[in-house]
Amino acid sequence: MKKKKIIIFIITLITIPLILGSIFLLEYPQIKLEKQKEIQLEEEKPNIKKDNIQEDDEDIIIKEIRNNPNNYILIDGILQKRLMDDDGSYYYLNHNLEGVYDQIGIPIVDVRTTFETRKSLIYAHSTKAGNGPFQVLQNYHNNKDFFEQHRYITINYNDILHYYEIFSVYISTADSEESEGLEYFYRMKYTDKEWKDTIQKYKSLSEYDTGTEVNENDKILILQTCSMDPNYYEKYYRYNLLIFAKEIEKN
Repeated sequence: MKKKKIIIFIITLITIPLILGSIFLLEYPQIKLEKQKEIQLEEEKPNIKKDNIQEDDEDIIIKEIRNNPNNYILIDGILQKRLMDDDGSYYYLNHNLEGVYDQIGIPIVDVRTTFETRKSLIYAHSTKAGNGPFQVLQNYHNNKDFFEQHRYITINYNDILHYYEIFSVYISTADSEESEGLEYFYRMKYTDKEWKDTIQKYKSLSEYDTGTEVNENDKILILQTCSMDPNYYEKYYRYNLLIFAKEIEKN
């Protein structure tokens, strides 16, 4: 009997580590994947800093944060998402409406954006898992047929409707925060001549001809999300997919 107990004890000592090891091996890939997602989403934050904003932009940095529950973005039946104002902290890039941590977050309106100036900016995540709030924007990349079917955007901001038509789609290949490729993000004020040149540059960089004309009198909207194109995604500095649209009158 004593011998039997010893055998059972030895088997138990051997079995428990094997079971625990098996559980770890099964769970480790998922733990590693979740950790990678956290790192990925942290890297994708726009990372706007005071030092990167031009001095003549100071008068448009601060706005009233209202977070109107009616604020939303709508794209031709393929996207309808709540919009949250940002105060410069990017809080809602990794939190849900209840303030609970959520890796994919909610689309946020840039702290300098009021939709009354020449340029407005909204950004949100895309992910490898395919569940980012701006994931559907990946379909515009090198896909003119998709654009033709979904070229209009509606924004409801503080109970005012704004209508836009897409005029350019491209990936910003900026390799550092100082890169000229990030001008669209860091700069918000322009002289008339600078704006004329800048808006034409945005148009000329498009991956395909949208047929939508723009000029210096147009107000524009920029939607930003990280690119999921494998040619760009693994770059050290995150490359962004950009959708440019001009404000239009509703038909």
